[in-house]
Amino acid sequence: MFLLYEYKAYIKTKSAVERKLAIIGEALNKLNKLERSFPISKKVKIIGLRYILVHDYDLINSETIWQIVIKYLPVLKEEVEQILKSSEE
Repeated sequence: MFLLYEYKAYIKTKSAVERKLAIIGEALNKLNKLERSFPISKKVKIIGLRYILVHDYDLINSETIWQIVIKYLPVLKEEVEQILKSSEE
């Protein structure tokens, strides 16, 4: 696991993380258009982050992105796993 100072030091890692977050945001945006009641707790914020990453990249803050990765990405992962699990039943 990277620490914040390591994350900030590796431009390739930062770029990859930001790209993946943008892809997640785009996927949720498309899913939201199909099914608004989809149970993802922070979907509006995730979609908004995607817009910032793609269009307002001068607003990107490494500390904020890192906090999203550490604090909120595990929650999103758990929510998606629960959705997938319930769809298998």
